[in-house]
Amino acid sequence: MAAVPGATARVVSVDGPTGRDHNKPLTTMKVTFDQAVPASVTPGNFVVENTTYTPTVDISGNTVVNIPTRGILVTTRKPIVIRNNTFDGTGPAGIFISSDAREWYESGPVQDVLISKNTFLRPAGPAILIEPTNQVQDAGNPVSRNIRIQDNDFRIGDVRLLDAKSVGGITFERNDVRRLDRNTAFAAEATTTCLAPGATGTVRTVTGAAP
Repeated sequence: MAAVPGATARVVSVDGPTGRDHNKPLTTMKVTFDQAVPASVTPGNFVVENTTYTPTVDISGNTVVNIPTRGILVTTRKPIVIRNNTFDGTGPAGIFISSDAREWYESGPVQDVLISKNTFLRPAGPAILIEPTNQVQDAGNPVSRNIRIQDNDFRIGDVRLLDAKSVGGITFERNDVRRLDRNTAFAAEATTTCLAPGATGTVRTVTGAAP
Protein backbone atom coordinates (compact mmCIF):
# COMPACT_ATOMS: atom_id res chain seq x y z
CA MET A 1 0.00 0.00 0.00
CA ALA A 2 3.04 2.31 0.10
CA ALA A 3 4.06 4.48 -2.84
CA VAL A 4 6.99 3.30 -4.93
CA PRO A 5 9.87 5.82 -4.90
CA GLY A 6 10.23 7.44 -8.30
CA ALA A 7 6.98 5.96 -9.59
CA THR A 8 5.02 9.22 -9.82
CA ALA A 9 4.14 10.10 -13.41
CA ARG A 10 1.66 12.09 -15.48
CA VAL A 11 -0.85 10.25 -17.66
CA VAL A 12 -0.56 11.14 -21.34
CA SER A 13 -3.36 8.97 -22.70
CA VAL A 14 -5.77 6.18 -21.77
CA ASP A 15 -7.15 3.54 -24.11
CA GLY A 16 -9.91 1.51 -22.51
CA PRO A 17 -13.63 1.24 -21.78
CA THR A 18 -15.54 4.52 -21.66
CA GLY A 19 -18.68 3.28 -19.90
CA ARG A 20 -20.70 4.40 -22.91
CA ASP A 21 -20.02 1.56 -25.35
CA HIS A 22 -19.08 -2.14 -25.55
CA ASN A 23 -16.27 -1.93 -28.05
CA LYS A 24 -13.45 -2.63 -25.59
CA PRO A 25 -12.89 -5.11 -22.74
CA LEU A 26 -14.25 -3.90 -19.40
CA THR A 27 -11.39 -5.38 -17.35
CA THR A 28 -8.28 -3.97 -19.07
CA MET A 29 -6.99 -0.62 -20.29
CA LYS A 30 -3.78 0.80 -21.71
CA VAL A 31 -2.30 3.82 -19.91
CA THR A 32 0.60 5.81 -21.39
CA PHE A 33 2.79 7.85 -19.01
CA ASP A 34 5.12 10.76 -19.65
CA GLN A 35 8.09 8.74 -18.39
CA ALA A 36 9.27 5.15 -18.14
CA VAL A 37 7.86 2.94 -15.39
CA PRO A 38 10.58 1.98 -12.84
CA ALA A 39 12.00 -1.51 -13.30
CA SER A 40 10.89 -2.39 -9.75
CA VAL A 41 7.24 -2.12 -10.83
CA THR A 42 6.45 -5.60 -12.10
CA PRO A 43 3.18 -6.92 -13.64
CA GLY A 44 0.56 -8.20 -11.23
CA ASN A 45 2.21 -6.77 -8.10
CA PHE A 46 1.34 -3.06 -8.20
CA VAL A 47 -1.68 -0.80 -8.64
CA VAL A 48 -2.09 2.72 -9.99
CA GLU A 49 -4.02 5.52 -8.26
CA ASN A 50 -4.96 8.89 -9.71
CA THR A 51 -3.89 11.00 -6.72
CA THR A 52 -4.89 14.28 -8.41
CA TYR A 53 -8.51 13.12 -8.56
CA THR A 54 -9.04 12.35 -4.87
CA PRO A 55 -11.52 14.70 -3.13
CA THR A 56 -11.69 16.49 0.19
CA VAL A 57 -14.65 15.26 2.26
CA ASP A 58 -16.91 17.00 4.79
CA ILE A 59 -19.86 14.94 6.06
CA SER A 60 -21.82 16.91 8.66
CA GLY A 61 -25.30 17.07 10.19
CA ASN A 62 -26.67 13.75 8.92
CA THR A 63 -28.69 10.94 10.52
CA VAL A 64 -27.84 7.43 9.31
CA VAL A 65 -30.25 4.73 10.54
CA ASN A 66 -30.44 0.92 10.17
CA ILE A 67 -27.97 0.52 7.30
CA PRO A 68 -27.04 -3.20 7.12
CA THR A 69 -23.64 -2.69 5.45
CA ARG A 70 -22.06 0.42 7.03
CA GLY A 71 -22.89 4.02 7.74
CA ILE A 72 -20.09 5.71 5.79
CA LEU A 73 -17.31 4.18 3.67
CA VAL A 74 -14.68 6.81 2.95
CA THR A 75 -11.06 6.76 1.80
CA THR A 76 -9.15 9.67 0.29
CA ARG A 77 -5.72 11.10 0.96
CA LYS A 78 -7.09 14.65 1.14
CA PRO A 79 -8.66 15.99 4.38
CA ILE A 80 -11.73 14.15 5.71
CA VAL A 81 -14.06 15.70 8.31
CA ILE A 82 -16.97 13.67 9.75
CA ARG A 83 -18.79 15.63 12.46
CA ASN A 84 -22.17 16.25 14.08
CA ASN A 85 -23.74 13.09 12.62
CA THR A 86 -25.85 10.35 14.24
CA PHE A 87 -25.18 6.71 13.33
CA ASP A 88 -27.99 4.50 14.62
CA GLY A 89 -28.14 0.74 14.14
CA THR A 90 -25.43 0.52 11.50
CA GLY A 91 -23.50 -2.63 10.73
CA PRO A 92 -20.82 -3.71 10.69
CA ALA A 93 -19.48 -0.18 11.29
CA GLY A 94 -20.77 3.36 11.56
CA ILE A 95 -17.63 4.68 9.85
CA PHE A 96 -15.46 2.39 7.70
CA ILE A 97 -12.07 3.56 6.40
CA SER A 98 -10.52 1.00 4.09
CA SER A 99 -7.73 1.70 1.54
CA ASP A 100 -8.31 -1.11 -0.90
CA ALA A 101 -5.82 -2.29 -3.52
CA ARG A 102 -6.69 -5.97 -3.32
CA GLU A 103 -10.44 -6.61 -3.64
CA TRP A 104 -12.45 -3.64 -4.95
CA TYR A 105 -9.44 -1.50 -5.96
CA GLU A 106 -11.23 1.62 -4.78
CA SER A 107 -8.65 3.88 -3.19
CA GLY A 108 -5.33 4.48 -1.48
CA PRO A 109 -4.56 5.56 2.09
CA VAL A 110 -5.97 8.32 4.29
CA GLN A 111 -3.65 10.99 5.67
CA ASP A 112 -5.87 13.50 7.49
CA VAL A 113 -9.11 12.40 9.21
CA LEU A 114 -11.17 14.15 11.90
CA ILE A 115 -14.12 12.26 13.43
CA SER A 116 -15.71 14.65 15.92
CA LYS A 117 -18.97 15.28 17.83
CA ASN A 118 -20.83 12.33 16.34
CA THR A 119 -23.25 9.99 18.13
CA PHE A 120 -22.96 6.23 17.65
CA LEU A 121 -26.03 4.25 18.76
CA ARG A 122 -26.43 0.45 18.74
CA PRO A 123 -23.68 -0.41 16.19
CA ALA A 124 -23.67 -4.07 15.15
CA GLY A 125 -19.89 -4.11 14.84
CA PRO A 126 -17.03 -1.75 15.63
CA ALA A 127 -18.42 1.78 15.76
CA ILE A 128 -15.34 2.89 13.78
CA LEU A 129 -13.45 0.41 11.60
CA ILE A 130 -10.10 1.20 9.96
CA GLU A 131 -9.08 -1.80 7.87
CA PRO A 132 -6.82 -1.40 4.82
CA THR A 133 -6.36 -4.48 2.65
CA ASN A 134 -2.57 -4.77 3.00
CA GLN A 135 -1.46 -8.35 3.66
CA VAL A 136 1.91 -7.43 5.20
CA GLN A 137 1.95 -5.09 8.20
CA ASP A 138 5.05 -2.97 8.69
CA ALA A 139 5.05 -0.94 11.91
CA GLY A 140 7.59 1.44 10.42
CA ASN A 141 5.49 2.13 7.33
CA PRO A 142 1.77 2.14 8.19
CA VAL A 143 -0.86 2.55 5.49
CA SER A 144 -2.99 5.31 7.06
CA ARG A 145 -1.97 8.31 9.15
CA ASN A 146 -3.24 11.17 11.30
CA ILE A 147 -6.70 10.01 12.42
CA ARG A 148 -8.31 11.96 15.28
CA ILE A 149 -11.42 10.65 17.06
CA GLN A 150 -12.56 13.35 19.46
CA ASP A 151 -15.62 14.45 21.48
CA ASN A 152 -17.97 11.72 20.23
CA ASP A 153 -20.80 9.96 22.11
CA PHE A 154 -20.90 6.16 22.03
CA ARG A 155 -23.98 4.23 23.22
CA ILE A 156 -23.10 0.61 22.58
CA GLY A 157 -23.50 -3.02 23.60
CA ASP A 158 -20.86 -5.75 23.39
CA VAL A 159 -18.93 -4.39 20.40
CA ARG A 160 -15.65 -2.56 19.91
CA LEU A 161 -15.59 1.21 19.85
CA LEU A 162 -12.59 1.27 17.50
CA ASP A 163 -10.96 -1.46 15.44
CA ALA A 164 -7.87 -0.12 13.67
CA LYS A 165 -5.13 -1.74 11.59
CA SER A 166 -1.90 -0.30 10.18
CA VAL A 167 -2.37 3.31 11.34
CA GLY A 168 0.42 5.73 12.22
CA GLY A 169 -0.77 8.56 14.44
CA ILE A 170 -4.24 7.88 15.85
CA THR A 171 -5.83 9.69 18.80
CA PHE A 172 -8.95 8.75 20.76
CA GLU A 173 -9.77 11.44 23.29
CA ARG A 174 -12.60 13.23 25.14
CA ASN A 175 -15.17 10.69 23.96
CA ASP A 176 -18.20 9.77 26.13
CA VAL A 177 -18.77 6.00 26.22
CA ARG A 178 -21.84 4.40 27.80
CA ARG A 179 -23.27 0.90 27.67
CA LEU A 180 -26.85 0.34 26.61
CA ASP A 181 -27.12 -2.36 29.30
CA ARG A 182 -27.18 -0.29 32.48
CA ASN A 183 -26.92 -3.42 34.65
CA THR A 184 -23.38 -4.10 33.50
CA ALA A 185 -20.35 -2.19 34.69
CA PHE A 186 -17.08 -2.29 32.79
CA ALA A 187 -13.47 -1.23 33.04
CA ALA A 188 -10.52 -1.22 30.64
CA GLU A 189 -7.36 -3.25 31.16
CA ALA A 190 -4.21 -2.65 29.07
CA THR A 191 -1.18 -4.89 28.65
CA THR A 192 0.96 -1.76 28.84
CA THR A 193 0.12 1.90 29.28
CA CYS A 194 3.27 3.23 27.59
CA LEU A 195 3.80 1.84 24.08
CA ALA A 196 7.04 2.43 22.20
CA PRO A 197 6.77 3.66 18.61
CA GLY A 198 5.74 0.76 16.39
CA ALA A 199 4.87 -1.50 19.34
CA THR A 200 1.55 -3.30 19.73
CA GLY A 201 -0.59 -3.51 22.85
CA THR A 202 -3.97 -4.88 23.85
CA VAL A 203 -6.78 -3.13 25.67
CA ARG A 204 -9.68 -5.30 26.80
CA THR A 205 -12.94 -4.59 28.52
CA VAL A 206 -13.69 -6.35 31.78
CA THR A 207 -17.38 -6.56 32.63
CA GLY A 208 -19.18 -7.27 35.86
CA ALA A 209 -22.40 -6.56 37.71
CA ALA A 210 -23.02 -2.88 38.33
CA PRO A 211 -23.13 -1.83 41.99
